[in-house]
Amino acid sequence: MVAPAARSPGTTTRPKRSITASAAPGTDLASFYLCATPRTSTCHIRWTEDVFQQGSQINLEFSGMRYGYTSPLMRTMSIGKPSDHIGDYMTERLRAWKPRSPRARPATPAATSL
Repeated sequence: MVAPAARSPGTTTRPKRSITASAAPGTDLASFYLCATPRTSTCHIRWTEDVFQQGSQINLEFSGMRYGYTSPLMRTMSIGKPSDHIGDYMTERLRAWKPRSPRARPATPAATSL
């Protein structure tokens, strides 16, 4: 603990989480999770002794909270070139997301795009 007189003016010793969470009533930061190869299928893993290597898949999961509702954000990345399995999977997902109809666009009601 730093004595108040020893701190620089305008600084605090509170953790950043409490500073950010106190910015607005009812807000909080949910836990941050990082899972990496070979445990990417294990949800919300907090710790592992594994070492990151070239081709490792890394999943980052962030979440903010307001009045008990969470807003998760998930990002997947690879260290270096992704493995063939991950690359094929991503190519297939991107191909599947392409519109099936030229009239199907984001924010277009389903009834008008058929």
